[in-house]
Amino acid sequence: MTLALLSGPGYADSFAADMQHWYHATPAVLKAAGVSCRYLAAMAANLPPDGATAARLSGGNHQWDQQTHMLAYIADLLAAGNWQRSGGQGPTPPPTPRPPVTQPEPGGFDTTEDFNKWRQARLNPLTKGEPDA
Repeated sequence: MTLALLSGPGYADSFAADMQHWYHATPAVLKAAGVSCRYLAAMAANLPPDGATAARLSGGNHQWDQQTHMLAYIADLLAAGNWQRSGGQGPTPPPTPRPPVTQPEPGGFDTTEDFNKWRQARLNPLTKGEPDA
């Protein structure tokens, strides 16, 4: 997770909200206070998995961690084993409901050049992303 990705369109609000919630300061305030980009990146990398940034990056499936998926799998195996021991009579047990699989929201930047164009457009909206001549 890089700061360029988190400051991009679609992620900046979630990232700022998490920074305010967990560290009681926005990224802009931390930067103005002299916090280095490296330290800010370390803070971003260690945001909790149940925060707004994780929700945005995962497409909403952040609340089902590996342990929860394993528990659902075990419940399915137990139900199937009990059904099998009963002689397989009746319908097979339905699987434990899982969250829908969604794709993460598009965002971020493929290249540094894309980030620089976005940054330039944000700093000076009149240029529409074109670098200064």
